[in-house]
Amino acid sequence: MRNLLKKIALLTVMAVCAGFSACSDDDVEEPGPGPQRVAIGSYTFDGTEHDICYGVYDSNDSYYNFLFAPTAQGETHHTVIMLSIGRYFEGQTMQVTEREANFDYIFSYDDPFFYYAPEFALKGGTISVKDNGDGNFTVKMEDIVLPNKKSFSLSFEGTLPNVYDTVQ
Repeated sequence: MRNLLKKIALLTVMAVCAGFSACSDDDVEEPGPGPQRVAIGSYTFDGTEHDICYGVYDSNDSYYNFLFAPTAQGETHHTVIMLSIGRYFEGQTMQVTEREANFDYIFSYDDPFFYYAPEFALKGGTISVKDNGDGNFTVKMEDIVLPNKKSFSLSFEGTLPNVYDTVQ
């Protein structure tokens, strides 16, 4: 008799536990679609091409500053490309090996696996920036050799919002 009561008590506890676990909310809302990714340019890192879907710029008396990412505005940017270039190079093609990193240009690339800090000079390639007016730019980085010998290139032509116009 005792064994029968123990079995009934055990079955009752199991049924109650199963009932609690079965009572989860079935009306969980699925997340809606994220921000729309529209390619505005492209970059190639170590032989793999990626779309640029986000970009902003800023400029002052000395530099043009650009930030590009393969994710759309509103998404978390896990990969970021930053480029600053002296305004005196506007409209010219600059050989990076003939210029001083962190003075004539500043370049940084950051993704979940690689980080290229601005304090390390690029080992080869060219950079050109053309200001077409009204926030419209042509930015090209061609045949870039990163400090660890990986290849990089970037191509963008279009209108970018000023970073201060995007701050909410």
